[in-house]
Amino acid sequence: MNVIKRASNIPLLILQWALVLWGTVVIAVSINTYLVEAAYFADIPAASPGEDSYTPPIFQRMGSGVASGLASVGVGAILFYLRRLYLRTSR
Repeated sequence: MNVIKRASNIPLLILQWALVLWGTVVIAVSINTYLVEAAYFADIPAASPGEDSYTPPIFQRMGSGVASGLASVGVGAILFYLRRLYLRTSR
């Protein structure tokens, strides 16, 4: 019985850490991309009146990246907590 419990524990640990690491990477990449794009678009001169101008929604993309990264880290943290509760009550 203990072997089955241990075998089911290993994939859950891997999933928890993968979620936390993935969320951290997504947050770091989205912030870095925002900084690079903001610097790039700050160097481009403004469009003259009557010309087409387009500025991509870099702040919204950063916000959605940070939000999805935080959601991933949060799900990983919830799984850590639930696993800890399960191990505490199953003794």
